[in-house]
Amino acid sequence: MSSGRQAVDDDGVSKDTSIARPVSSRAVNPPLTIPERVAIHLPLPYPAAAVLFAMLLALPWPGLLAPSQVPRLLTQVLNGHFGGLNSAVDVVSVTVLFVVALYICLAQPVMRRRVAETHERLADLVTSQDVALDHDFRRIGSAALPLVAALVPLLGVLAIYVSKGVTVDAELVPVLAADIAIWYLRFVTLFSFIWTYVACTWWLARVARQPLRLVPYYRDPLLGMRPLGALSLSLAALFFMGVGASPFFLVLTNGTPLLVIPPIATISIGLVLFLLPLRHVHKQMVTEKNRERAFLNDEFQRSFRSSRHLPARTTPATVDELRDAIGFDVVERRINAIRTWPFDTSILARLAT
Repeated sequence: MSSGRQAVDDDGVSKDTSIARPVSSRAVNPPLTIPERVAIHLPLPYPAAAVLFAMLLALPWPGLLAPSQVPRLLTQVLNGHFGGLNSAVDVVSVTVLFVVALYICLAQPVMRRRVAETHERLADLVTSQDVALDHDFRRIGSAALPLVAALVPLLGVLAIYVSKGVTVDAELVPVLAADIAIWYLRFVTLFSFIWTYVACTWWLARVARQPLRLVPYYRDPLLGMRPLGALSLSLAALFFMGVGASPFFLVLTNGTPLLVIPPIATISIGLVLFLLPLRHVHKQMVTEKNRERAFLNDEFQRSFRSSRHLPARTTPATVDELRDAIGFDVVERRINAIRTWPFDTSILARLAT
């Protein structure tokens, strides 16, 4: 029985070279995320700088610096528990926001590094790559979209503030401006986190659409696609741990009609983007599994030259035929063990239950 396929050479490498551009495995990092760009100007390790940045986002600085103006601040109007540290509820609210902000700041460079590590291994994963793939890779650290997108919720909270009929005088303007700036930074940080995940999964989807370098099933039941599955699961875990911190949205909205929209919308986007890249990998893995099954069936028919549609044999099976039968059974088991997703699906089943 043949041990290979015409579509795969002796090293398990696909011979499809329809895309002319070769794969580069050189180490290239995408641009820094927004929190990293802020931290790079501080003479501190990134974790320490992230702590300071999270404190800037969480602590009620305008209220602490100008206590007399607290009742008229944007933070106080939208969420009284962010205006100061006067009660246990205030302290808990600020602490929750600090923890979530710190996590979001720390998760973004982890996502970026995971993608960079996978990018270095592209030569082992695809036979050739589209030119647009490098462009999508460099776009992961883009700051333009988060900076612009953060203006949308900022205008929303300003509209709520204006609707309250707060009197704004010259004494309030500088403190209010600082309060608005902090809210803008909060939204920028959140949208930077969302954009990092979206851009990383979009790049992964681009990789999955390339001709994959599937290795033989007898070397790896995941057909060599484990790095893509591991990256997708890692990105999803980092993202949903951040989004799952629902207090982040609760304290920002404070019971307004926007209470449910941000987490539901963000989780929905995350689920779609989690399945998007894996869908293309899944199709190619299913195709390969079906191809191996068809190949084994053809070999079986050629070896035994019998089926239920042919007359029954009159001579006993030879030793060689029995040995081949055992071999076919072993190969069939290994083909059935080929995964059709680039990760262990039982992991998701356990998480779901």
